[in-house]
Amino acid sequence: MPHTPKHNPYRVNSVQDANKYMHDLVQSILVPAQNNNVKLNNQQNLENAIDKVVSYESEGSREVLDNLLTMTAFMENSMGHDLSAYGRTYTASPMSIDNDAFQTLFQQKSDTRDKYKVRYNELGLPSDAYGLNMLLKQDDPLASVAVARQVYGLSPAPLPENTPMGLYNYYKDHYNMTGMKQYQDDNTSYKRFMQGYNKYVR
Repeated sequence: MPHTPKHNPYRVNSVQDANKYMHDLVQSILVPAQNNNVKLNNQQNLENAIDKVVSYESEGSREVLDNLLTMTAFMENSMGHDLSAYGRTYTASPMSIDNDAFQTLFQQKSDTRDKYKVRYNELGLPSDAYGLNMLLKQDDPLASVAVARQVYGLSPAPLPENTPMGLYNYYKDHYNMTGMKQYQDDNTSYKRFMQGYNKYVR
């Protein structure tokens, strides 16, 4: 039996050992490659969804909304690259639509309900709470981005200045009101925000 190199974690003393070594070696090459393909596919799906949702907005607001939704996707799921943001049960979709926010969208007193019911139909999505929630639980990218847009629409505040700080503060104040305060300090969150901004917006 040839000498096994010290850096090799396996002692190949049998055919079974050799097969396990080759299996793990192949997996160490294929799994990262497969995960990378999934991440890129997630990113493309989110970008396509953002483009479609924004296309129904007034022309003057499209650029700032595109950037706002892009940065929301980055902060919530690293623009599709955080695989742990998919398949979650404690919040819906990679855009982190929690149950309280989702229920608020469909209250009778919500000023945005009728407006977005029409918008969901235009986008080819169900406009009822049950149908949308089912898509969110399936991590549907278009439903996720469309509902995220409606979450922002709940606020009477005008859209922000199309600047990094303007977008960041608007996201923090009208979308992720508690999460960042609970898990990160403001400086750390803004630094991460700028990493995404420089990669996906600038």
